[in-house]
Amino acid sequence: MGFITSLSKHSLSPISGKLNEYPLSLFLRNLDKSDYSILKDYNLDCNGDSSVIDYIIVSKYGIFVINSKNMSGTITHNGGKWIQKLNGSENLIENPVLETYNLVNLLKKEVIAVKDIEIIPIIIFNATSKLDFNLEGIINSPEIIRKIKSYNNPIIAQKKREGIIYSLLHSTNSKAGLNVVKGPVTKIIDDSKKYFCPKCGSKLKVSEIEKSFVCSNNKKCGSKL
Repeated sequence: MGFITSLSKHSLSPISGKLNEYPLSLFLRNLDKSDYSILKDYNLDCNGDSSVIDYIIVSKYGIFVINSKNMSGTITHNGGKWIQKLNGSENLIENPVLETYNLVNLLKKEVIAVKDIEIIPIIIFNATSKLDFNLEGIINSPEIIRKIKSYNNPIIAQKKREGIIYSLLHSTNSKAGLNVVKGPVTKIIDDSKKYFCPKCGSKLKVSEIEKSFVCSNNKKCGSKL
């Protein structure tokens, strides 16, 4: 990928990748759906290259970008090199801080134009990893809710949150249909007062029978508001 490349000529650790899906999703269920909107596996395209942001969480307390790493053993860094120590061996791994920094900058450049709102990066290693350092924003998975809730000062109004989610769902640099909001289900309104589904981005229509908004993409989505 053009914008996230290996920083070392050495081979990267083969024991790396996504955090086990079940535990992290389970933790994130503890977030109040009225305050936090979660996009999972957000796909971005840029100049023919593509990347996936594990989670984007839009809340009234800020925007969080979560980069997850599935690595056992001890994780350390020294002299700019990040190392995984496992079973008596040492493996060089990609710098997760720079990787996440690149993801945040790409998101700000291509999708979210919010100069007055900081995007908060969080790097998560699994629960069995030992982090041999203390760096802000790098935690083990069980700490994720405490970390997110440590940001408790409301800074984004509801209308602005809806606009940010709308931008994420309708960005020409994201892969349509793959970026799904897990909650909350709220009406997203653009400047022309049209309503859009926060799950798939399709236009909403009024159901006279159910007296509610329903997604027009009822074959693939079918959300009801």
